[in-house]
Amino acid sequence: MKTIKFRAYNKEDKKMYALEGITDNHFMVDNHWHTRDQFEDPQQYTGLKDKNGIEIYEGDIIKYIRFNWYCPDHPKHNTDLISFCEIFWDEEEHAFRERGRYESGGGWEGYLRFNDDRADICKIQVIGNIYENPELLEKKS
Repeated sequence: MKTIKFRAYNKEDKKMYALEGITDNHFMVDNHWHTRDQFEDPQQYTGLKDKNGIEIYEGDIIKYIRFNWYCPDHPKHNTDLISFCEIFWDEEEHAFRERGRYESGGGWEGYLRFNDDRADICKIQVIGNIYENPELLEKKS
């Protein structure tokens, strides 16, 4: 059975909290109800974990490494491809997706998948989230 979990970022103390309950106007955190306006919108657990067993939520920023990535039409085939992605929920597609940038530059948006048949090994690691570490998604020059 899939576990459904949510968390939310508290704008006042600038911390992420697991949500124990949600109503129209309140979130329950640490067995206490708090007004919803103290928090950003709730973020749902994707049901997936990174290489270290860390749960991946929407709003997380992941480092995605494809070792020995091969794409015959790409000028850098047979290389390690490193990207930094934000996980988000796509309302139109009804799916978790990723958007981000490659370490070498350029960006994309696509479906959340942790396998790439063009790579020998794929590793995913949660490195932050959009509220506490937005700089991780900034374009590098």
